[in-house]
Amino acid sequence: MIKETLRFDERVVVITGAGGGFGRAHAFLFASRGATLVLNDNAIISNNNGQPKYLVDDVVREITKAGFHAIANYEPIGNGDKIIEAAMNAFGRVDILINNGK
Repeated sequence: MIKETLRFDERVVVITGAGGGFGRAHAFLFASRGATLVLNDNAIISNNNGQPKYLVDDVVREITKAGFHAIANYEPIGNGDKIIEAAMNAFGRVDILINNGK
């Protein structure tokens, strides 16, 4: 039996809660299968210098360093229209929405 890997090339995927947990895992899965990503999370932590930083920035950095396409979005989950608007402005479409945000 031949098993084919499901691909998402030329698809734009919006993932909320992408700074950690399931959202982060979804981001790496979809990136590895060719999707262009809009990763949303507004969770902030302090870096080594005590400066605030968004968790999702590390995920975007890892994904783009690996040669895949991703941008960060920091809107609160209640502003879903603005998250989708950011995806539309950046890539002109949204094909898949994964909502992990709370």
